[in-house]
Amino acid sequence: MKNLNIPGRVRTAALLALVLQGCAGLFVVAPARAGSTDPVLVIGQATLTGSPARVVDLLGAWGFDDTLQIDYPLNVVVSQGTSFVRYPIGDVPVAGTFAGLTDGLAVGEIGALETTGSPTGDALILRFALHEMTLALPESFAAGNFDVVLYTTVPGEGAFLSNTTAVVGAGS
Repeated sequence: MKNLNIPGRVRTAALLALVLQGCAGLFVVAPARAGSTDPVLVIGQATLTGSPARVVDLLGAWGFDDTLQIDYPLNVVVSQGTSFVRYPIGDVPVAGTFAGLTDGLAVGEIGALETTGSPTGDALILRFALHEMTLALPESFAAGNFDVVLYTTVPGEGAFLSNTTAVVGAGS
């Protein structure tokens, strides 16, 4: 075997090239895919104020940024027995009656609830913020106790419900 007389700089450059070529494989990144997480919908507190009591104040978590930035159809449902008002964020509130609300809203009932009722002008979202929301109830609601629940339906992932929170009216 012949002794190759290779200058030091060339050997160093060749060795560096081999090391870099070997390290290049370490930096190959697998294709990124968008991940998905289930929406976190939580009502921490619900209070009824006003005289007569027509304002519901909510504290909780409801994907505020997602609701404002992407197609995230958040809905708030305030019910009293079978009477309800549904507040779709960014749309007109809908009021009506729905028998499925007597024992709480179930995921399987959301589609039927969304086809029930008609737009109402006296129910409003007065405030929608990061962890706070204020709703004006329609005059058709009687004084007393209410239930509040949040839900959203994410295309390709299904429907998600929050906890149902009882709101105790004055004198109840």
